[in-house]
Amino acid sequence: MVKAIVCFLTMIACIILVLCLIISGIFLWVYTYAYLLDISNPLRRPVEEIREELLELTPIGSSIEHVIQVVDSNETWEWNGRISSTGYPTDASLNVRVGESSIRVRFGKLWIPHRGFLESYVGAYWGFDEDSNLIDIRAYRQ
Repeated sequence: MVKAIVCFLTMIACIILVLCLIISGIFLWVYTYAYLLDISNPLRRPVEEIREELLELTPIGSSIEHVIQVVDSNETWEWNGRISSTGYPTDASLNVRVGESSIRVRFGKLWIPHRGFLESYVGAYWGFDEDSNLIDIRAYRQ
C-alpha cells in the first residue's frame, strides 16, 4: 500500500513538473516574441533622431497651420486638437517653458520588457512664438 502511494505521489509530482515546464516555456516564448516585435519598433530610436525627423517635416519657422496639417495627416499620432496657450516644459524643468503656445502629440507607446512590461509613451512638443511660428521641437519618452 505504501509503495502504491509513493508511486502515485511520484507520478503527480512528475505531472506537476511537466506542467510547470510547459507553462514556463509558453511564458518565455510569449515574452521573447513580444520583445522581438517591440525592439523593431521605430519609436525605440533615440529621441534626438525622432526630433530630427520631425524637423524635416516641420522646419523651424513653420506656421502653426502647417504643423497641424502634418499632425492631422498622420492617423497613428494621438492629438486632442488642443493648442496650449503656454509653451512646452523643458526636459530639465517643468517651470521653464519654451514658446508662447505649444502642441503635444503622442506617437505611441513602447513596452519595456526588462522592467516588467511597463509602458513608455513617445511623443513630441512643438513650441511656437507670439506670431504662431515654430521655434523648437522637443521629442520625449516618458
